[in-house]
Amino acid sequence: MSRPRVLIVQSVAKHYRKPLFDRLHACLDEAGLELRVAYSVPNRAEACKGDNIELPAPYGCRVPARWLFGNRLLYQPILGEVARARLVILEQANKYLMSYPVLAQGRLKVRKVAFWGHGRNMHGRASSWAERWKRGLIRQVDWWFAYTQSAASYVAAQGFDPRRITNVRNSVDTAAFRELVESITPEEIQSQRARLGLTPDSRVALFCGSLYEGRDLPLLIDAADRVRHEVESFHLILIGSGPVREAVEREATTRDWLHYVGPLFGRDKAVLFRVADLYANPGLVGLGVLDAFTAGLPVFATDCPHSPEFEYVEAGVNGLVAQHSSQRYAESLVRAFRDPSLLATLRIGAAESARKYGIEATADRFCEGVIACLGN
Repeated sequence: MSRPRVLIVQSVAKHYRKPLFDRLHACLDEAGLELRVAYSVPNRAEACKGDNIELPAPYGCRVPARWLFGNRLLYQPILGEVARARLVILEQANKYLMSYPVLAQGRLKVRKVAFWGHGRNMHGRASSWAERWKRGLIRQVDWWFAYTQSAASYVAAQGFDPRRITNVRNSVDTAAFRELVESITPEEIQSQRARLGLTPDSRVALFCGSLYEGRDLPLLIDAADRVRHEVESFHLILIGSGPVREAVEREATTRDWLHYVGPLFGRDKAVLFRVADLYANPGLVGLGVLDAFTAGLPVFATDCPHSPEFEYVEAGVNGLVAQHSSQRYAESLVRAFRDPSLLATLRIGAAESARKYGIEATADRFCEGVIACLGN
């Protein structure tokens, strides 16, 4: 007898999502449910980020994709997979063309349908047609899997029943990354510092993430120039790839203290988190902050519009939040480098914050929400 199937639909499969799907697959299996994750080959903009993967056969299902109108719309032929699912979990985004027939099936009670997302575009104008359309769809599903508590609160404020909202508390595999970070030897740290030309008194900021406009990398580099003027031993390390990679590479060639190292994973990434003193992220804050906390790095952000994960940053506890300008941001970095006790306090707060989050808890909450939705 076949088990009830849960289908999650994604545009692409990201490296950081695999631990969640692995854990969720195991949790649902124990509950007598089968997980399938449908995803597609990335378009050029996504491919250049260097963080896309293939998901394993037990649950991964790659489907064709057609990106239309300059990647504004995505068509994935998933109805065959949908037909075999008891519950379909969709990314909450206007661009997914196949979401609309699936939503119609949900309204007709053919199967359960849920959204997984933020509830809104944090950078969009609330009065735009895209945001009005997105708000109109919020109540067209049976269940909501909200990224964070702020996302859950927003969805509830739009009239969706709070009893049918699961706050998954979006996370990454902090346990695995913590093991990597803690396994890095002093010799590895010293070797990496030597390769980067760091001295014992060097002060190091680290950025790790996809390189695109929302990250405010020009602001980060301008602020770094200002910090370097005040703190001569300052260095900035950038990990990642994306659409603005070439611009970042050009900037790095003109500054011997700015180190662009490309996309890194595993141990290569972990050793640089051990080298750094703090995590610099003036633009869009995402799940990278959890890697920072796990490594004991406080997050230095700005008050620009953010994704819901920004709520993980507590000013004065596990990081600092400056005004959204290169001058003010630079001042926050200089303040920390010149005040060792402040930096030490923030590092302790960051390490303590890391204990609140983890992929196991996220998967468990996700599983509980799935079971509740199917039993509702």
